[in-house]
Amino acid sequence: MDVLPSQPITFDMLSGALRISTKYEISALREWCIQELRSRWPREIETMGTTSLPHAAEAISLARECDVPDILPAAFYALSVQKWSCLADGGRSHVVLHPSDLRRLIAGREGLQDILVRCIINPLGDALVCSTCRPLIERFWRTKLAPDPMSPWGCWLLRELQQMTPGDAQYYANWCANCAFQHHCAVWDQLRRLKETIPRLFLLT
Repeated sequence: MDVLPSQPITFDMLSGALRISTKYEISALREWCIQELRSRWPREIETMGTTSLPHAAEAISLARECDVPDILPAAFYALSVQKWSCLADGGRSHVVLHPSDLRRLIAGREGLQDILVRCIINPLGDALVCSTCRPLIERFWRTKLAPDPMSPWGCWLLRELQQMTPGDAQYYANWCANCAFQHHCAVWDQLRRLKETIPRLFLLT
């Protein structure tokens, strides 16, 4: 469906169109709106970019109002990585969100912080890594996952893990082949488990 193809689609336009199409049962327009929302807050949360950050709180409220529950995990995650102390979320999320969703956001952020701390303290867990490579690989994880105090958002854990999978020649040059393989396995395992856990962290399941 072609909707204003020559103009950028703002969130206000999208939310208005979804409300109208839902109220008057305009199925084609409603489906288009839902697909647009899914492109901004996708099921594959690790693929999100910075375009998913604006209006995340409004997206949660809209999803509740218009029955689009599949964007909720991504929208909650996008909102959770933003630092409210520097108004990265726009400064109105606490007003937009229903109290129960605000509680979900806080619970999810706490859960993500716990996972991040565990990743930094013991990145490799029980992985069979040699004593020479282990401190090098652990340093790599801690460097990649350390939050930037100057950034308007905290550690974007899913994205950082996703970006760690191809490797970085600067670090890999000093790792033996088996330890590099163990690192890859640890990253993919952490990424998989985190993706599966996110709905539960935000009390959505």
